[in-house]
Amino acid sequence: MGDLVLAHSAPLPGHSGLWAEQVLLRAADAAPLPEGLDPARAAALPVNGLTACQALDWLDLSSGMHLLVTNGAGVTGALVLQLALAAGVHVTATASPRSFDRLRRLGATEVIDYQRPAWPREVGRVFDAALAAAPGTAATAGELVRPGGRLCSITSDAPAASAELASADLYVRPDAETLAVLASQLCDGALDLPTEVLPLDEGPGAFDRSSRGLTGGTKLVLRVTDPAS
Repeated sequence: MGDLVLAHSAPLPGHSGLWAEQVLLRAADAAPLPEGLDPARAAALPVNGLTACQALDWLDLSSGMHLLVTNGAGVTGALVLQLALAAGVHVTATASPRSFDRLRRLGATEVIDYQRPAWPREVGRVFDAALAAAPGTAATAGELVRPGGRLCSITSDAPAASAELASADLYVRPDAETLAVLASQLCDGALDLPTEVLPLDEGPGAFDRSSRGLTGGTKLVLRVTDPAS
């Protein structure tokens, strides 16, 4: 009783999230909070971390393969980048120039300015797989994948699958075992996950920033209770 855990938010209909002082979770979906990991940082991890892992599982990449990630500077995209690189995959990411330095520090093979209209023609390679993490980019990303490759969209816009392209939309699901591994990596510093903690009454503003893509790749976390209480 009283153990701290982290979990993917309750799987409500419509893939909804929640803001609440209390929530009912299945014990099987909760992972223990590693000693030394700040609860606010842990709260930033479940949805994006599990999405990144499940996307990479579906893409089924091997060491030495090449992956394209659109919106590589977003929270999920940057986690995909880090996890893929750890598995020996070469990652090319699209982002705005302000994020280039960070993505290069994280190890991206190449970073491309998505604001350049001709960027798809300037890539100079085909990819074994692509992750579409920016709305409206799945079709373009799919055209850059080799025949027989795979595309995963986390923005519900995957093109129809064909004989040349395996394609699917991904909706994150709870997975306590994987979440425990991710939490340990975050605690040990193996994962970079910028986090900004805000009071609950700033929730509407945080939602607006997030929905408009104004977080700069930082995960916004609402603190429901006073840490001193």
